Amino acid sequence: MSMNPDANIRRMATVVRDSNDAITIQDFEGNITAWNRGAAQMYGYSEEEALQMNIDLLTPPGKLAEQRDFIRRLIAGETITSFETQRLTKNGRVLDVWLTVTKLMDDDGKPVGLASTERDITTRKRAVEEMVVASEIRYRRLFETAKDGILILDAETGMVVDVNPFLIKLLGFSHEQFLGKKVWELGFFKDIVANQANFAELQQKEYMRYENKPLQTSDGRQVEVEFISNVYLIGKKKVIQCNVRDISERKQIERQLASAMATVQRSNKDLEQFAYVASHDLQEPLRMVSSYTQLLAERYGDQLDEKAKKYIDYAVDGAIRMQRLINDLLTYSRINTQGVIPKLTDSHSVLGEALRNLSAAIEENRAIVTNDDLPVVRADASQLMQVFQNLISNAIKFRRADDAPRIHVSVKNLGHEWCFSVKDNGIGIDSKYAGKVFVIFQRLHTSQEYPGTGIGLAMCKRVVERHGGRIWFESELDKGSTFYFTLPK
Repeated sequence: MSMNPDANIRRMATVVRDSNDAITIQDFEGNITAWNRGAAQMYGYSEEEALQMNIDLLTPPGKLAEQRDFIRRLIAGETITSFETQRLTKNGRVLDVWLTVTKLMDDDGKPVGLASTERDITTRKRAVEEMVVASEIRYRRLFETAKDGILILDAETGMVVDVNPFLIKLLGFSHEQFLGKKVWELGFFKDIVANQANFAELQQKEYMRYENKPLQTSDGRQVEVEFISNVYLIGKKKVIQCNVRDISERKQIERQLASAMATVQRSNKDLEQFAYVASHDLQEPLRMVSSYTQLLAERYGDQLDEKAKKYIDYAVDGAIRMQRLINDLLTYSRINTQGVIPKLTDSHSVLGEALRNLSAAIEENRAIVTNDDLPVVRADASQLMQVFQNLISNAIKFRRADDAPRIHVSVKNLGHEWCFSVKDNGIGIDSKYAGKVFVIFQRLHTSQEYPGTGIGLAMCKRVVERHGGRIWFESELDKGSTFYFTLPK
């Protein structure tokens, strides 16, 4: 036998009466059958008053139809658990309320009424609305003062709904000439078909960027712009914001830079060609000077005094040094043009080859060369060998007179690059010469003190920079030097 519906409702009322939440129970006619302390505090009606009322008295006139439709849908079996509505208090104040609704059933499963927990969200909603208003004010201020053009479009139709002052000034069209037109109908877009296609693509991708379509101003000038479009959801409506940045000056600088780079490349090519021709053409006369000077010494040596023989030695030595200098200059000029494309290279093997080439100097100077395990790197193996060879050769050459050269080659993994180091115990370098060390032909010692052309470190620098790396050194007089260079991964 089923329980009396009124008894069921009264039992529920007893459970909720003392809750601090606003809880009301009503039948499907809207008559309030239970009213707790929380509801009394929220709406201002006592329990005795409320139990004589219909829920319509708590419903603003504009919400009556919604209230009745809500009850009808629940009776029809629709599931509605939570929704936002409005309620009237006893003193006529309108509250924004969030309802959580439970349908009450008797023991036979027949719906007999509704229980709802009601939460006042007026303060929170007003705070949110105030935040939205403040946000809109801030956005409007940014919109009006932005140093980029901003165009707002309806995402479905492409109709312009707003435009900021910067874009109006940039293109010279009035505010009225923008509004109400589809974006491809605006005068500054000359290719209507292409822009309709772009709009269709933007609707699909919801993001587009380009800077290869100059816009036309009202007086016929071309303005190069970066055009970025994004689709945003505002409430339930999609809009498109187009940011338009004038990049005419940047493009002009890029063209000037490209032109300057082309000029530099032509100049470098001319210089490389000149270095090759000059070195090739200078080799022959130098060989003649050296050969004939030596023949002169051989055939007429017994007729020459010691001073004349010394002059001949100077001439031969000068010709040999000049020939070595020309060969080094030719090698230096070809670093960028005749190097192979960097590929995966075992730097440990490359170091071994450099040490074999230096074996005579190592043995003669009783040098001790040690190294860590070295990695596989992306490099031109021949040019990397030149770097190792030059750095180790310098470490042997610039040794201290009282100590055999000790040289150690190591490497550190810096994540995005390898950092190699070549450390020695030599004479060191005064820090005041830091700016000269890697400059071509800049020597810190005379050729009588230390032989060489002064091109070795400049060659190392050019090789490392060709590979996208850096080269530098740390040193202290009489305590040795450490040269570092990096190779990107």
